[in-house]
Amino acid sequence: FDTGTPLIRGVSKVLVGGQEVTDYALNNVKGTVTFGAAPAVDSEVRMDYSYERGHAIGNIRQWSGRRCFLRASLPYDAPNSVLTARLRVISQ
Repeated sequence: FDTGTPLIRGVSKVLVGGQEVTDYALNNVKGTVTFGAAPAVDSEVRMDYSYERGHAIGNIRQWSGRRCFLRASLPYDAPNSVLTARLRVISQ
């Protein structure tokens, strides 16, 4: 199962067909999950996880050689459709 987001920091919950699953292996660099038992066809897979992402900052290109790392927190309030970004420089 490909999450579509590399650099996963942590997984808090994995649901397959509405049931919580603990038998899985995570490749946090690629963002892929391998289940111990294959989910049934057409089963919905949901994951609660956090991840890191590289972004361009001003004229500093994404994944450039410059060392400026930001940590972003993007809490999302689904019923109200609110997305708030908080950025913090963690090293440079």
